[in-house]
Amino acid sequence: MYRAAVIGGYDSIYGFASAGMKIIPVTSDEECVEEFKKACGRNYGVLFITENYAPAVNELITAPIPAVMYIPSQDGGSGFAKQELHRLVEKAAGADLL
Repeated sequence: MYRAAVIGGYDSIYGFASAGMKIIPVTSDEECVEEFKKACGRNYGVLFITENYAPAVNELITAPIPAVMYIPSQDGGSGFAKQELHRLVEKAAGADLL
């Protein structure tokens, strides 16, 4: 059975622990990349990553599982998730649909 985990700054992710998710607090892009690679080798079906660390791991996503979802940090969204969704839709459809 797959599990879910959340990677990001502690203040942004600690609430997810009450929902039964594994929280993986990080403080730098390098630490995020390291923890992301570790998590990909474990039994996680979904990894939630705060948007402030998304650019650091975006190019490392090579498989459909774990599914990676970007979420806003406590400071709010940066727009990265929206831009990435737009890019993926355009790539899949061959045209700008959004």
